[in-house]
Amino acid sequence: MKIYVADSDASARQAWVELLPQVVWIDSATELLRRLDGSERDCILIVDARLPDMDAIEAIKELRKRGLEVPVIVICEDADVPTAVRAMQSGASEFLEKPLHLSVLARTIRTLIQAYAASCQRSSGPLPVTG
Repeated sequence: MKIYVADSDASARQAWVELLPQVVWIDSATELLRRLDGSERDCILIVDARLPDMDAIEAIKELRKRGLEVPVIVICEDADVPTAVRAMQSGASEFLEKPLHLSVLARTIRTLIQAYAASCQRSSGPLPVTG
């Protein structure tokens, strides 16, 4: 399963790549929306709440309008309750505060993959396996 990370913090890129070798790094919401044209179904998105070109909530709403119902983890530095609530209401699966604790992130990703796979199996048969 691909993991797309949309985060404008270039200094975090190496840590993401070391933690998740299959990660696809994207530095803007515009690029995320361009790459996810609706055909990508076997992925998880990790989106910074405060990207420079569009916030995560707007990006999630656009993805949902396009029919992309994949799990989305919103991450945020200096998180506040209203932002977390808005993210969850817009369709985020989880909301995590930066700095990320790697064990929490790994557990969250595993849980979302399992839930997404079960959901896909219920709705349309087995989840496709990708490399």
